[in-house]
Amino acid sequence: FAPYLGGGILAMLAMMLLGIPVYVCATASVPVAVAMIGAGVSPGAALVFLMTGPATNAAALATVWKVMGRRTALIYLGTVAISALASGMLLDYVFQVGGVTLKDERVTMLPNWLKLVSAVVLLAVLGWALVRPWLHKHKEMPVEDQMPTHALEVRGMTCSNCAGIVQRTLLECPGVASADVDLDAATATVAGRDLDLAALCAAVAALGFEAKPVGGNDQA
Repeated sequence: FAPYLGGGILAMLAMMLLGIPVYVCATASVPVAVAMIGAGVSPGAALVFLMTGPATNAAALATVWKVMGRRTALIYLGTVAISALASGMLLDYVFQVGGVTLKDERVTMLPNWLKLVSAVVLLAVLGWALVRPWLHKHKEMPVEDQMPTHALEVRGMTCSNCAGIVQRTLLECPGVASADVDLDAATATVAGRDLDLAALCAAVAALGFEAKPVGGNDQA
């Protein structure tokens, strides 16, 4: 449907209706926006999608509505929507006034050696990100040092990046010694002492996901 949208306020509203209810990772939304621009959507409309997609989703709005109230949820939604529309209109205006035209050209701007070094660094970072949880998970602990574990049900995760963000957030919470997130099962297993499950759920909810303790699955 992208070729039929083009630009203007209607295209931006369509992008907003698409981006607000559905959660799209900030990383994943960029190639989607580029594809939309290539299909004929204006840069301003694509920007609206980039801003509303990662910032809002149905689960986050429901959580804010439940925890902070209707007024706060409406203010949050209105702020995101107005900011996205204003930014999209401003970007299209800049393109129009400046006479900027989009061209399908691929320009090589970096030397080969820099691209090679960057690729090696990226692979090293990705490799460490994959190995680190495995090392932490398989680290032996004495029986007397083992801590109680608690299971949380986490809804709204759509990719491994989401699971990684949830895991890092849980590890930063007070008292958490380890955290393991299962994307397929939509659960997070947290180990630690004197854990505040409500605080853990609130930390996950602040990311835009729904979290609650799994009843009867807490293990001492």
